[in-house]
Amino acid sequence: MGSQAALIQDQLSYSRLFEQEADNIGLQAMADAGYDPDAMVRMFAAMQRMTRLQGDTPPEFLLTHPVTDNRLSAAQDRAAQLNVADAYTSNTLYDMMRARALLSIYSNTPQQAASRLAQEGAEQAAQDYLAALIAARNSQIDSALAQLDRLASEHPDFAMLPASAASVALEAGQYDAAIQRSQRLLRLMPQYLPAQLILAEAQLQRDPQAAYQLLNDITSQHPDNPQGFNLLAEAAGRSGHDSWGHLARAEHLQLTGRVDRGIRQLSIARDAAEREK
Repeated sequence: MGSQAALIQDQLSYSRLFEQEADNIGLQAMADAGYDPDAMVRMFAAMQRMTRLQGDTPPEFLLTHPVTDNRLSAAQDRAAQLNVADAYTSNTLYDMMRARALLSIYSNTPQQAASRLAQEGAEQAAQDYLAALIAARNSQIDSALAQLDRLASEHPDFAMLPASAASVALEAGQYDAAIQRSQRLLRLMPQYLPAQLILAEAQLQRDPQAAYQLLNDITSQHPDNPQGFNLLAEAAGRSGHDSWGHLARAEHLQLTGRVDRGIRQLSIARDAAEREK
């Protein structure tokens, strides 16, 4: 038993070296991006407090990735040695992404998301962005699009703003507007995946064959994206490519963890391909 414990400890020590290296790289990446590396130290401290509140914590040598005093001290020492770059100067984009997350959390009570975002001192642009998303949910589509267009003109570097407007148009059934908006964005950013997916989904309602061709390109470039294969399966079915539709459905199922069903879809795809010969 002692020999086994020593072997496990030796393996964990080896893991600790990787863990320390990962912490150092993470701290350096934060500093290079203009973020305060002390934020990572504060996160470790918060995790340590939560662990202690749970009680009955096993000894450190039995844990794979513990937040120990040694790890916290090492992170503090490393953070103190780093110089923070001036690359990051605004919290606007972060606040906007947080607005989307809050809206997802408070999907049934969106005003609670707006209240929380305001209480946290988010920048006004992020609050306006959340207000536009809430307006879209309340079927105030014109108001939402006008607000998003204004924000996009004020923040031309944030591709998520015109993409959000295209998504709002799509969800409202304004397929032609969604196509135009996503195509306009793709002229500036040809490989921007959110706009590609919006364009493909809108084209499903207007030109399934064009959607099928676009989604073939998207899934070949992003073979790990389940949404692309889900849309491809639908586009294939609507444009007469039944066997390819079953194959795309199989890819979507295996990417979302339903491997057994995916295997059954492969059998259906094979049978469909034989019928098409």
